[in-house]
Amino acid sequence: MRVLTGYLSGRSLTRTSSGEVKKDQVPGNHQCQILDMEIIIGCCGWSYLRPPDFNLKDYPHILVAYSRLFNAVEVNTTFYRIPRQNTARNWRALVDKESPKFEFTVKCSQIVTHRARFKDSGISAYNATKDICKVLNATLLLFQSSAGFKLTDENLNQMKWFFGNIKRDNLEFVWEPRGEWYEHPEKILEFCKEFNVIHCVDPLRNEPLFFGKKRIAYFRLHGFGSPSMYNYSFSSKELDRLAKICDGLSDRIDRLYVFFNNATCYEDGLRFKKMF
Repeated sequence: MRVLTGYLSGRSLTRTSSGEVKKDQVPGNHQCQILDMEIIIGCCGWSYLRPPDFNLKDYPHILVAYSRLFNAVEVNTTFYRIPRQNTARNWRALVDKESPKFEFTVKCSQIVTHRARFKDSGISAYNATKDICKVLNATLLLFQSSAGFKLTDENLNQMKWFFGNIKRDNLEFVWEPRGEWYEHPEKILEFCKEFNVIHCVDPLRNEPLFFGKKRIAYFRLHGFGSPSMYNYSFSSKELDRLAKICDGLSDRIDRLYVFFNNATCYEDGLRFKKMF
């Protein structure tokens, strides 16, 4: 799928009846660029979405309202509590009625990443999360390690043991390290290469180091609020910078996921979508 990127000051682009973009019709001084890169934009969760026209008669579920705005979502509830498979099956059925191509990605249970810290006691929770992925037809599973999971030989070897012993089936693994790992990016790259794990970043903070064999980038935008970084709304200048970062990866990746995880994620996600 070819997408048009652009940081064209938020302007939309004019297409011909065949869907092609005519560069001479693009307003502004910037040159648009056609990329052989698919960009998927969404948010981390749907439960806080409240569209102004929300009515249960029109939207049988808030996820349906979300699916009319975005074509993908990162499931965060799995991090806190693994849902029943019937619940996940219902989610899939709801969006299939609206958009069969709607995509779920899944955040792995905190039992794996925060409690067991990649020890064998987390394997059953991993398997349960993997079952949810299967029900949702999700192909990407995110592991977010805690800020307290520091870069030590013991922790690195534990992660290697865990990823060397679980069965991934058809999943692509994504890892979002936090804290002092970024003081030693070579260690992140070493691990991701060895186990074919996509390196997830907030691109306004850190540079992605590895995209996996399928050339996939995975971004999570958290914000810069204080005291909570999530209490934040991205400025137009920051979204413009984000678009340029995405554009700069066009020759290195085939697919890019951009998920907003801040307090105004739905508004910011829609603003960012309009830049393409």
